[in-house]
Amino acid sequence: MSHDAVIVPSPTRRRLRPCWLAALVLVAACATSPPMAPSKAGPASPAAALERGDLDEARRLLERAATNPATDPASLAPAWARLGVAMARAARWEAAASAFEASLAAVPGQARVHFNLAVANRHLGRHAAARDSYLKAAELAPGDMDIQYNLGILYELYLNQPEQALEAYARYVAGGGPEADRVRPWIDAIERRQRGDGGREP
Repeated sequence: MSHDAVIVPSPTRRRLRPCWLAALVLVAACATSPPMAPSKAGPASPAAALERGDLDEARRLLERAATNPATDPASLAPAWARLGVAMARAARWEAAASAFEASLAAVPGQARVHFNLAVANRHLGRHAAARDSYLKAAELAPGDMDIQYNLGILYELYLNQPEQALEAYARYVAGGGPEADRVRPWIDAIERRQRGDGGREP
């Protein structure tokens, strides 16, 4: 997956990796239907509204298109996913989550959109829902180590589940994650806390 990204600082001392909301790959990962081409879109199309940055208009047009019996819902999945990314960039997390959910309702098997929904849910404080979305993303893309990295952070810092965090971090390191050297001290710190001999990071 691409690392073309929106970087949103985590509220903790650790920042999640800058691959969260990969807009270009996210659109491509919508799989069954090609994304709308902005250059060919009419002025009243969701794609054109997104190009203008008119997110509310894009959502309105998508909602209207979704109610049209002639519209294949899968054809709207890429635009819903793009809208979710744009809403996330604007820190409109509730709207972002709704857009990602609409994309997944149309085309469920999109690992990157499940991943982005997890990020939105984490920002909204829906940590169990974020976990479920990360796990679904991991099921669909088992080789994506970014998922394991973010899942480990969620388990450790938000869900207080150190055992699960250790497992996710270990998968990340074993899978050759590019920040393995950064993650190994986190593993060591958790293991020291579990042994009762302290857990301060070096």
